[in-house]
Amino acid sequence: MNQTPALALDPRARLGLPNGGQPLTVPTATRRVLHSELESSLEAHFYRTVRLHLGGMVDKIAPTRKGIPDRLVLLPGGRMYLVELKTLQGRTSAAQDLYHERAAALGTTVHVLSGRAGIDAWVRARAEDYVGKDRTNPGRATGTRK
Repeated sequence: MNQTPALALDPRARLGLPNGGQPLTVPTATRRVLHSELESSLEAHFYRTVRLHLGGMVDKIAPTRKGIPDRLVLLPGGRMYLVELKTLQGRTSAAQDLYHERAAALGTTVHVLSGRAGIDAWVRARAEDYVGKDRTNPGRATGTRK
């Protein structure tokens, strides 16, 4: 009696999947890095960092027009920024590039932040721009709330 090996009967093996169709294991440290760079994770980090370190707020902009930035950041002292968040592998689309060029022609910069490091660097730069901070709570500007 001619027997076919069990592996050949496995449909995953017939498709030529790696590891004989078995799930590949990803080390925990790698999973943490991958998760930390997901856009949803970056967004949560951005909202939290702006609120805690700059005393500001972030609003998600409704995509009413192709290429419009994702977020509007409002900071103490009337400072406003248009921000686009991207993962480390993310790139701006052609429509976004066109919008950024048109905004620049009007004197407005759209800040494109890539990954957690980009977010942290941008927040540090905004914190250094603003001098009149309350020493007891560095995220809150003096005299901006009643």
